[in-house]
Amino acid sequence: MNEFDGEMNALQSSAYLEGRRCIVDAIILRNPRSIFTMQRSPHLKMFPSCWDLPGGHVEEGENLFDALAREVEEETSWTVKEIKALISVNDWTYKSPGHGLVQYRQFSYAVTVSGDLDCPILEDDKCEKFMWIQEDQSQLFLAHRDVGDTLMHKVVKASFQLNSLWA
Repeated sequence: MNEFDGEMNALQSSAYLEGRRCIVDAIILRNPRSIFTMQRSPHLKMFPSCWDLPGGHVEEGENLFDALAREVEEETSWTVKEIKALISVNDWTYKSPGHGLVQYRQFSYAVTVSGDLDCPILEDDKCEKFMWIQEDQSQLFLAHRDVGDTLMHKVVKASFQLNSLWA
């Protein structure tokens, strides 16, 4: 249990009632004021070669926190230590080959983790490389994305600007 459980369950229920699939991502914080990012492999169907945050789909029967913890562990080998804040909730649509339009609700949480922060074990075949970025590097989240796809850039910028995260 964490202090966000009630809120997380309500947000997830609301998304499902609206027919949306849930996605979580982790804005992993490290002082001095840096955020973990990884570059997706070029062969992936969704967002190939884009810089991204650890995260992914919430599986059936899974709550948001468990999905967040699982995705961070799968993609980095780290353990979520603390959820600091819900940074954003965003709805978007993806045109999936063979599935048509899929409606998503994305929950972006700022977190701290435990593990070797200098040497994540990246998920095989999904990520090319990683880096810890400073605020002036957040434009990386615009690279290799469609024109107008600024969601991840906005989420990361908002995280850097929320001073309470860095206290």
